[in-house]
Amino acid sequence: MGRRQVQEAMANMGLTDSWLNRRSKPLFSVQRGNADASVRLAQQQKTQELQDKISQLVENAAAQKQQQEASIRANTSDWYNTLLSNFYSTAQQQGTSLYNAEQERAAAAAEAERQRQAEAEASKEALRKKCYRSCRKKASDYPTPPKKPKAT
Repeated sequence: MGRRQVQEAMANMGLTDSWLNRRSKPLFSVQRGNADASVRLAQQQKTQELQDKISQLVENAAAQKQQQEASIRANTSDWYNTLLSNFYSTAQQQGTSLYNAEQERAAAAAEAERQRQAEAEASKEALRKKCYRSCRKKASDYPTPPKKPKAT
């Protein structure tokens, strides 16, 4: 083996500077640069894809959250309106029941007052008849008082 072969072998291993080594260095650095650039580009593309997917997931989650909030609000509103309607119906029924009870009580009180007045009228009439009978006595029914002597 000659000196040139040893130098080239060493240069191939990257140990020395040779004509072949000097000639292939720019070629290798261009290839390495191209490979690095393609790797960086692939990484950027993958990173962009992942960022897009993350953004899409965040948007989907936000939209789903808004839909759930709207659904919850609608359900709450429906529940509240139903509850108010039930309260109103119950109050209306109780009011009607109280009104009807008051009307019945007033009618019973009026009937009791009418009966009391009728009984009072009947009692008054009976007393009047009794008085009338006692007042209809003839003068002969009463004793006559003794006559006083005349003073002369």
